[in-house]
Amino acid sequence: MPGLFGLLELGRRALSAQSSAMNVTSHNIANASTPGYTRQRANLGATLPALTAQGLFLGTGVNLDSIDRLRDRFIDMQYRQANTSLGSASLRQSILSQIEAVLNEPSDSGLQSAMSSFFNSFQELANHPEETGPRTNVLQQATRLVQTFNRMSNSFTTQRNDLVEDVTRKVDRINQLTHDIGELNNQIVTMRGVGQEPSDLMDQRDLKLDELSKLTNVSVSQDSQGSMLVSIGGTLVASNGSSLAIQVSVTAAEMKVSTVTGADVPVTGGELSGVLDLYNNVIPGYMSQLDSLANTIITRVNAVHSAGYGLGNPPPTGVTFFTGNSAGNIGIYSQVASNTNFIAASSNGQPGNNDTALALFGITNERLLDGNTQTLSQYYGRFVSTVGSALSSAEGETSGIELILGQLDAQRESVSGVSLDEEMTNLIRFQRSFEAAARVVNTANELFDTILNMV
Repeated sequence: MPGLFGLLELGRRALSAQSSAMNVTSHNIANASTPGYTRQRANLGATLPALTAQGLFLGTGVNLDSIDRLRDRFIDMQYRQANTSLGSASLRQSILSQIEAVLNEPSDSGLQSAMSSFFNSFQELANHPEETGPRTNVLQQATRLVQTFNRMSNSFTTQRNDLVEDVTRKVDRINQLTHDIGELNNQIVTMRGVGQEPSDLMDQRDLKLDELSKLTNVSVSQDSQGSMLVSIGGTLVASNGSSLAIQVSVTAAEMKVSTVTGADVPVTGGELSGVLDLYNNVIPGYMSQLDSLANTIITRVNAVHSAGYGLGNPPPTGVTFFTGNSAGNIGIYSQVASNTNFIAASSNGQPGNNDTALALFGITNERLLDGNTQTLSQYYGRFVSTVGSALSSAEGETSGIELILGQLDAQRESVSGVSLDEEMTNLIRFQRSFEAAARVVNTANELFDTILNMV
């Protein structure tokens, strides 16, 4: 299209292309602080040349060929894998720190102190087996021990029950995210079908995938139409326009995740995995160790105490000291709680005898746990150490993953993030090109006026 009309068309195309490029740049600047936004780039390309009468090809200007969305799918995959690991580790750290607070060791209000004070009270009783004061102290220390066991057991139970509410919220959020991803897939495929590039919708989808990756282990792939196929443990939960909801079933023994059709969903990562492991394994394991300790104390103290004699005429014997069989239901036998004379100190019924009191004090040195290899104090000390080690490991894992995630986020930001300095430079460049194209149109218009005036 040589000639003045070609010059005018060339200028018009340049104005349109540079204007579109400025719109893309302005869109980047406007969304520089928008979470999940991916930088866009306007790609300008020369239009097809025109053949002149002399057999030469004459350039016809510029067009906006495409608008690219600058995203690195490999970095996205690495980021989501790290995000999944962080979700599990950080949730474990949070719950384990609460469990450590329940133990509250070492402190005067901890179980170790309560056990020591309880058994030491029998040593004091052995020194004064006929006096009321030491017997009252035994009862007070026994009450403290019982209350400490009950408090710890109740705290573990409460924490475990709280996980049920937490997992329900997480599953609901997962279902909402997969539903939204399925709807976004449909909109993206539809827009691509009519030749449009829905970059902003794809940003929304990626943002939801990032959130989903922290909640559970996800695998993401893309089909030929641009739809994201999202799976949890091999179960497809989101595709083009559709999603599959998951659900959680809870019993006293187990918590598990399945589809609404009943198929098990293997959850191996993310916050959801952390909740499942804590509910199914970690907290029950800690409760079992605490119950074992309480049951051992109950059984051994009752065996020694029931063989001894209290104060009276005749002196009472065959009296058990504790009731229950676990940390949650340990209590003091009603006769002992109501009358300290039922506390046994003598082994033969003589008021001054202290053999039973000494035997009860000596329980602290007996190896009664872990295959008769550990004392009560050693067993509980190892239990506290196990919790502390687990928390330390979770803290270390969380810190390490946060560092990796920060590096990946920086890499992703270098590719997809908006640099205001760069965008302002592009804006000036496109502005100058637009002004130059306007001069071309203005020149063509003046030439038309010149020709018309000649006529």
